[in-house]
Amino acid sequence: MKYRLEMNEEQARTVVAALDLAMRIRLGQFGQIVEQCMEWEPDKTDEWCERREKADAILLQARDIIMPELRPMNSLAGGHGVYAKEGTERLYNVLLAVRSCMAYHDHPEGGYTTNFREPMTIHVNEELPKCEVVDDGTGHKTSNKSAD
Repeated sequence: MKYRLEMNEEQARTVVAALDLAMRIRLGQFGQIVEQCMEWEPDKTDEWCERREKADAILLQARDIIMPELRPMNSLAGGHGVYAKEGTERLYNVLLAVRSCMAYHDHPEGGYTTNFREPMTIHVNEELPKCEVVDDGTGHKTSNKSAD
C-alpha cells in the first residue's frame, strides 16, 4: 500500500520540523521540547532563563525514567543514534526525503550541508520514501535521487 501527500512549501517545512522534533525526542534529546515550545522574550530574559533551567531539570528527570540507559549523559542534548531503532530510522528517512528534495530543488547543483543528505536503508528493510516537486511555477520538476 502506498500513500501520496501533496503540500505546499511551507507545509513541507512544517513536516520536516515535526519529523525532526519527533526523531530527536525518540533519540532522547528532550531539550528540543524547550527549544520548540518556549518563546524567548527579550525584555524577560532572566525569567526565561530561570524557566528554562527548571524545564531542563524536569525533562532530564523524565528522560532518566523513560530512557534509563541515557542516565550517564546528564545532558538533554545527547542520546541514541538515528539508526539505533527502526522507528527512528523511518522518521529520519522521511525527513531526509522531504528535506533533500527541497534542497535539490532550490540548488540543483547540490551542496555539502546535511540538507542534501538523502534517505538510506541501514536496518529498515523497506522501500525508501520518495518526494518530488511537481510544479514550482517555472515548469520544471525536481525530485530527490531516491525517487528517480
